Amino acid sequence: MININRKITADDIFRHLDGKAFRVPKGDGDELNYSGSLIKTIMDTFDVWLWMAPTYDSATHKLGAFIPVMEDGVQVGLTQEVIDLTTAEIATATAEDTKQTCDSIDRTIEDYISTRLNSAGFAMVERMVAYVPPNQKALDVSAWVENVAMQAEIRKAQVYAGVWPDGVDPADFSALVDKPWTAAQVMAEYVGLP
Repeated sequence: MININRKITADDIFRHLDGKAFRVPKGDGDELNYSGSLIKTIMDTFDVWLWMAPTYDSATHKLGAFIPVMEDGVQVGLTQEVIDLTTAEIATATAEDTKQTCDSIDRTIEDYISTRLNSAGFAMVERMVAYVPPNQKALDVSAWVENVAMQAEIRKAQVYAGVWPDGVDPADFSALVDKPWTAAQVMAEYVGLP
């Protein structure tokens, strides 16, 4: 049962019948100050209703029209109807979430690699791999890049398949091992330095 004869608190939210939020005046000086008033007084004075937020799962439901909350035939508040999403709406939302997650993985992995190996260093490593005999340190760095990229693709496949664990950010690559050699170390080996 809702007690509309209690004093308002900072947590109380009011809305007009069209759903537009209403803030209780807490003025200074000559302005009206309604803080500490009864809920019923606020509702009667401003033609607003105590907002009662619906509980719902946004993955399977959406909010509809604003509807009155009735008790004993008297309106005591305002809420919104909760509507089941259709299978098509759920599929569309899931597909969009999946696409955004995979796009985030792509952006993050590009940033992850480029902050550890800039484009000039990457180009040099690739040239050193192509030499005969190939530069071993360059091969190690190239294998590291391929492994990191493969980790991103595996994660995207798991996200698309819906098997990525809940609560774990698939775009967090902080646990991956850093590159084995710097571009300077690769070049040093090429020119015969230890």
